[in-house]
Amino acid sequence: MTPPTTILFLLLHLFTITSSHLFTITSSHASTTTPIALTIKDGLLLPSGQHIGTFTSQLQSAIDRLYPAVDQSTWKSTSLVNNSLLRYLDLQGHYYADAPLLLPSLFVLRLNGSLADAANLTSHPLNGDNTASPGLVMLNATTYSAVLGVGNSPVINATTHGGTHMYAVSVLNSQKTAVRGLRLVAQWETCVGVRGGSHNEVSSNNVGGAPGRTTPATRGVWTLATSRAYVHHNHVHHSDKHALDFDAYTGNSVAWENLCEDNKEQGIFVEETSHDNVRRHWS
Repeated sequence: MTPPTTILFLLLHLFTITSSHLFTITSSHASTTTPIALTIKDGLLLPSGQHIGTFTSQLQSAIDRLYPAVDQSTWKSTSLVNNSLLRYLDLQGHYYADAPLLLPSLFVLRLNGSLADAANLTSHPLNGDNTASPGLVMLNATTYSAVLGVGNSPVINATTHGGTHMYAVSVLNSQKTAVRGLRLVAQWETCVGVRGGSHNEVSSNNVGGAPGRTTPATRGVWTLATSRAYVHHNHVHHSDKHALDFDAYTGNSVAWENLCEDNKEQGIFVEETSHDNVRRHWS
């Protein structure tokens, strides 16, 4: 099965998994929202050259300022959410997380470059807070959002400093999101986590450590108390714990076509309180 090559987000009326696409939508309505697509390269907003900065706190200020706030009323009459409604940020170059980067709803972050933990992230109040599931990039209570890798080897690395206790990407209490096409590395709990929410996709990522450098105390992909998680076409390797962990109260979720190798624990672990899950064509 070939992963989707376009962002067709998701399904208010009909959901199917077929051999060619993940989501099927039955109808659409015109949107009155003007889409926004901006590019930040090496900390500069293009084409104006306005200085934004290379730290996530600076990027957050720019996102909050340049992209109008949205809520459910923005898309409530829309059953096809595509690039006529989504807002995009193309992030090119190398960036440093001094705080979690919080993505809003109807928002696609396309990373062509790298994001790594800054030294002062270790003093952030969310660092190591396992009740908050912090990540360098966070989709927290968002809908119809994504973080996508584009270009040559896009990477989100939360292991630069030994005291960094955050995921690479955290999907928390969100709906209809996607994490695709990224190199994801972390050293605390999991590289990518999906906790709460429903209809979230993790696909086509390269997740875990490297030969001779297993990610310590870390899963590859971890789902917890969520439903309809779609985990597919990932390469998960060199993790200290489970490669894929369908943990407690994960339900109605699917894992398929994942390659799990050189991990210290199970390739896929299914917790006894999880239910109605499917796995197929994995190795």
